[in-house]
Amino acid sequence: MANEKLQTLFGKLKDDPGFREEFKGAADLDAALAIAKKAGFDISKADLLKYQAQQTLDLSDEYLEMVAGGAMVAKIVDKIEDRLMPVADKVIDSGFNGLKKMPFVGEWF
Repeated sequence: MANEKLQTLFGKLKDDPGFREEFKGAADLDAALAIAKKAGFDISKADLLKYQAQQTLDLSDEYLEMVAGGAMVAKIVDKIEDRLMPVADKVIDSGFNGLKKMPFVGEWF
């Protein structure tokens, strides 16, 4: 039952920008719950904390290992390298001739 109430609250937060901004402006959890109550949601602090704990527990071990070990950053770097290396190879193969024509880069060679 509490989960259904929370899902309804989350739906309103998603669909109603004014309500979302008011909710985001809450100073603390008690203030956020007061805003929710004013909007007609009967949700307790325990409901929210239980939901948050469950969401944390639902994170996969693989995801947690990636975040803890910095794998997310490594994956991003790999993607960047995959896109930049072909361009860098072409520049190197051209003997940097294309870069030398650019005034600000030509000074480096």
